[in-house]
Amino acid sequence: MASPDGSGGVSPAAIALRRLFGRNLREARRHAELSQHELHERSGIAQSHLSELERALVDPKLSTMVDLADVLGVDVLELLSPSPSFEGRRAARQRRGR
Repeated sequence: MASPDGSGGVSPAAIALRRLFGRNLREARRHAELSQHELHERSGIAQSHLSELERALVDPKLSTMVDLADVLGVDVLELLSPSPSFEGRRAARQRRGR
C-alpha cells in the first residue's frame, strides 16, 4: 500500500540517502564529462535506470553503485558522501580555467 506522500513507506533517512546518491551520481558523471547515454554504454546499465537513479526515483543496488563508481573512476563511498571529493576537484579545475 502506497503512503500518502508517495514514498511507498520508505523511511525519511532512506529517501535522503537516495537523493544524495542521485545528486552525487549526476555530479560524478558530469565531472567525467559523460552523458547518460555514454555512461550506459560503458556500464551496461540502462539509460532509463540511470535517469531514475539520478532523479532519486529508485533505490540503487550495491552492485550497481560499485559498477558505476568503477566506470566513473570514483570510490563508491564518494557517491554516498555529503561532500564528495570529485566536487572539490571540479571547483579547482574551474578556478584554473580548465
